[in-house]
Amino acid sequence: MPEHAMFKNDLRRSRLVEVDFSESRMHNIWMENARITGADFINTEIWGSCEGLTWDGIPIAPLVEAEKLRRFPEHAKMKPTTPEGFREAWSILEGLWAATVDRAQRLPEPMVHERVDGEWSFVETLRHLVGVTDGSVFRWVTGAQDHSWGPPVRGWGDVSPDPDDPTLEEVLAVRRDRMARVREIIDALTEAELDRICDQTTDPVRHYLEIVIAEEWAHHQYACRDLDVLQHRSTEPSSGA
Repeated sequence: MPEHAMFKNDLRRSRLVEVDFSESRMHNIWMENARITGADFINTEIWGSCEGLTWDGIPIAPLVEAEKLRRFPEHAKMKPTTPEGFREAWSILEGLWAATVDRAQRLPEPMVHERVDGEWSFVETLRHLVGVTDGSVFRWVTGAQDHSWGPPVRGWGDVSPDPDDPTLEEVLAVRRDRMARVREIIDALTEAELDRICDQTTDPVRHYLEIVIAEEWAHHQYACRDLDVLQHRSTEPSSGA
């Protein structure tokens, strides 16, 4: 559960009646134990986690999960429990990201800094994942305290434009380093290491590796979604004379 202090607007326990949210955009919304009645969702798009969601009394989460598995069979591998499972999940992610980075590198440089519908750009997404790796793996799993680089990485909920974005290749150099070092950690995993409680925390190593894998998978989905839009834009005829 997130700390509510990070939200600019705290509407917990609110009751909204006869509200028109047409063409509204909601970002970083936490709706635990919320109840919506008398609502009409027409041409509505939702991206996020789906746990315990019911629609007209019908559990939606199992339906969404089944469709995810149909479209993306690799999704089933993203909740590993054994050292071998973590290695397999990381190998899948390495392959997916390699293909996606290749797609991004074929775009003009300005486009990898372009935001689609206000979401992070491709470069910002990679910077965020560097931060996730530094925070979850190197800070807690290995105990290292300083693995940040250059301009601050993108934090959770940070959607402000960054005028100091480094180039895609500069970000990729750091990104490749982090992924290679995670590979070394995962290759050396044992059951005992997965269950080891990290220093200064009450959580085992597996908890932080699960965070990294979940973030890598989710942001890869978002990156592909937005790259589809950018690639389409890159092939559109110029509107100039």
